[in-house]
Amino acid sequence: MTFLLMGLCLRAQQVSPGEARREAEAFAMARHTRTRAQAHESVSLAFKSDDDGRPTSYYVFNVDGGRGFVIISGDKRTPKILGYADSGQIDRRDMPAPMALLLKSYQQDIQAMRRAPSARRAVRALASTSARHAVEPIVKSKWNQLWPYYLQCPMADGKPTPTGCVATAMAQVMFAQRCPSTRTTRPIPSDRYEAHATGKDFMPRHAFEWDKMLDDYKKGSSDEQNQAVAYLMRQCGAAVMMDYSPYGSTAPDNLIVPALVNYFGYDADATLVIRDFYTTEEWTDMIYDEVAAGRPVIYVASSPTDGTHAFVCDGYRQGDYFHVNWGWGGSRDGYFRLSVLNAYAPDGIGNTEGYTIFHSAAIGLRPEDHVVTRPLVQVTGLAFESRLVKRDDPAQDFKPLRCSFSYKNIMAVPIRVEVGLGLFVGGKLERALIERAQTLEPGEEAKMEGVTLGSIGVRHDGAAIAPICRTQGDDKWMKCTNTDAFSYVLSVGERKMFVRRGDIPQPKPRLRVDNVTLIGDMTAGEYQFIRATITNVGGSFSGQLFLYVDGEKAGYMGAYIAAAATDSVAFTFMSQRQGRHVFSIENAEGAKLYEGHMDIVPTGVVPIPSTESHSSGAFRHPDRWFDLLGRQTPRPRTRGVYILGRKKIAF
Repeated sequence: MTFLLMGLCLRAQQVSPGEARREAEAFAMARHTRTRAQAHESVSLAFKSDDDGRPTSYYVFNVDGGRGFVIISGDKRTPKILGYADSGQIDRRDMPAPMALLLKSYQQDIQAMRRAPSARRAVRALASTSARHAVEPIVKSKWNQLWPYYLQCPMADGKPTPTGCVATAMAQVMFAQRCPSTRTTRPIPSDRYEAHATGKDFMPRHAFEWDKMLDDYKKGSSDEQNQAVAYLMRQCGAAVMMDYSPYGSTAPDNLIVPALVNYFGYDADATLVIRDFYTTEEWTDMIYDEVAAGRPVIYVASSPTDGTHAFVCDGYRQGDYFHVNWGWGGSRDGYFRLSVLNAYAPDGIGNTEGYTIFHSAAIGLRPEDHVVTRPLVQVTGLAFESRLVKRDDPAQDFKPLRCSFSYKNIMAVPIRVEVGLGLFVGGKLERALIERAQTLEPGEEAKMEGVTLGSIGVRHDGAAIAPICRTQGDDKWMKCTNTDAFSYVLSVGERKMFVRRGDIPQPKPRLRVDNVTLIGDMTAGEYQFIRATITNVGGSFSGQLFLYVDGEKAGYMGAYIAAAATDSVAFTFMSQRQGRHVFSIENAEGAKLYEGHMDIVPTGVVPIPSTESHSSGAFRHPDRWFDLLGRQTPRPRTRGVYILGRKKIAF
């Protein structure tokens, strides 16, 4: 009876195909403006998850007319909408690996929830962000790096150069906010291209013609409209010292905020924050707070093999999905998790692996209001000479602690500050243990080395020592931007005091590999994909995971997995040598999370899968067709090599 009731309960939570279609139609109608003649928005089922006879995890519907797609959950205990896009279509037979990976993660999350010993606990985990409200995309433009945006960029070897992703991201944010209202707040020094071409010390300076710029230039534009946006792009590029090349124009992320503040009228509170200083939860909260306040974020992230990209994060949907404007003319704009920023541009401008490492974000982007509300200083290091101090008499204070403390100005302007370490009791600042006043130039780093802290007190068990700062002349201390990453808690006994890392005890991350899938034809000289589904059963994890093949490092990916969360990580691998290869997935400390093997065969030979790996289901379904990347496909009608059962068949 218990088993039957559980089955009935599960069935009651399932979403039927008809219910899914109605949800998709309702969502599509809400997203798109209808004409009077339209009774409803038409959608068609593109495909649904392949759950091997188990309840469907998700449904994917295309909105007719190329007006996007929507992914509907197959379980009523999750948010109804798992993801969507407002333009384009999705085709299972021609789907980029990152999108397939994203869909697989949806499927795994929902299947894990259904298997959970406590469905209530699983639902709470999935709904933990339900209190956050949706934020519609702030940036309406769909710009890229090519024509007409590059019309004023310098030529190189007689070829035009793209604007650069940093300039495109900056320009889209500035256009959305119409900042500055007229022209640059001060002249921008000529970059080497302008100096060489004109011999002048400063870039041309006239008003930005916001009213002549268009959200979308694909629908046709005049020369005036083209030149207006091209001038904006060129000014952004010069302000960040863009290195122009026909093959890609680049600029460092640490120049974005100084450029916006110094030349374009942005508030001095704007800062560049680094992902590695924050937990997954803290980072997500911070980015959400920005977009919820109406401030777009310029987000920068890297791919392990395909460079760095800057784009705009400017909206939010339930489930911690953030809207991303990739700066590819609207291509692949949509909602993504910050932990796995996978994107794909069909015209070749984009990256197919995902931007999973070295995340940073320019936040606080708003027009200047002359009010400093954000901490001014970022901590770069804090170390105690000894974490254990003793005393002979419990009634006496401990010997003073000694430490070294480094920090830097992350503002785009010089600042006169006081920096110190504070004693926090019960979460409130009791007093400053040490402080120093000084002036810091933009980006300048300073250090207090071998300093002695003031009295801690006879008994302050559970108190914390943490970095603090304030503007000179201010009475109120503030935490530094990343104080929580450099806080220490005092464990006080009768005669000993131990200083340990963390203002709140944070459990260590514990990663468990739940499943590993090999995708590819396993032939020599071809790329193979290794996808791992990982659950974090400990504290928040932010770091890199490494792929080793035959004892040699073969690749790495960034991973940001919150406590009690599950996510997917994908590696690529190519071997010219046939035979068995042993591979492992390891963390930065060298601990093996998983070890397995793959058999690489000569080109033209069909690989026989082991019991622990298979090519995306191809060998579990001998009556189905798959391409060489393991994607299921209808019976082929075009030339190529396909898998049917255990054989490769050429058409």
